[in-house]
Amino acid sequence: MNGAQARQRIPAWRRPLFWVVVVITSVLGVGAGVLWTARQDAGWESTGTVFVAFTFPATETDPFGGAQFVTQRIDTYAQLGQSPEVLQGIADDVGGQSVAELADNVSVEAVPGSVLIRATAHDGDRETSARLAQSLMDNLNRAAMAVEAGGPGNTSPIDLVPIQPPLTVPGSLLLTALAAAGGGLVGGAITGAVLGWLLCLVTSRRRNPRVAASGRHGRHRYPAHSATPRRQRSVVRGVSDG
Repeated sequence: MNGAQARQRIPAWRRPLFWVVVVITSVLGVGAGVLWTARQDAGWESTGTVFVAFTFPATETDPFGGAQFVTQRIDTYAQLGQSPEVLQGIADDVGGQSVAELADNVSVEAVPGSVLIRATAHDGDRETSARLAQSLMDNLNRAAMAVEAGGPGNTSPIDLVPIQPPLTVPGSLLLTALAAAGGGLVGGAITGAVLGWLLCLVTSRRRNPRVAASGRHGRHRYPAHSATPRRQRSVVRGVSDG
C-alpha cells in the first residue's frame, strides 16, 4: 500500500484539514449571530412592583395563618398576568396590540420570599412600554380581587397596592445574543463538517505525481520482449546439449 492509498483510508474527521474548516466556519457563525444581534432594536422595558396587602377578617385570630394564606397565593396571582381577562383589559386600555401579541410582551413574576409582584412590559416605544406596564398592574389587581371576592357583592380580602410605578429602561438583548451566537455556532459547525468532509474527499483522490510515476515505472519495469533472451538461452542450452 503506497502513501496515497493510505491517505484515502484515513477518516475525514481524523485529518487536520477537516477540523480547520470546522473551526473557521464555527467562528464565522458566532460572529454572524453577534452581528445580527447588534443590528436589532432592543426596545424598552418598563417594570412596576405591587405589594399584596391582606385585610384580616374580624373573625381572624391567627395573624400568622393569614400571612401564610397570602404567601401561598402569591404565585397564583402572578399567573393571572397571562390570563385572557387581564390581557384583554390591557388591549382595551392601550390598544395597538392583540391579546396574542401582549402575551409575548408582558410578564408577571412573584419575588421569592416576599409578598411583592413585579409586572414588566416590553415595547419599541418608551411611552407605550410604561403604559402597558401600568395597565398590567391595574388589570392584575382587578383580576386578583375578583377571584378572591368569590362573587358579586363580596369583598376581597386582598389588594395589590402599587409601591413602585413603572420604571422604563432600554431593553436587553443578552438572551437574544446568546441564542443567536449559539445558533451560529451550531450552524457553522454543521456547515464546516460538511465542507471539511468534501474537501478531505477531494484531496484524498489527488495522487502525488511522484508516487504515481514511481507506481507506473514499477509496474512496467520488465517489458514484454524481455522474455526473449530467456528463450534464446534455452535454445542455446538445447543446442549445446545436443
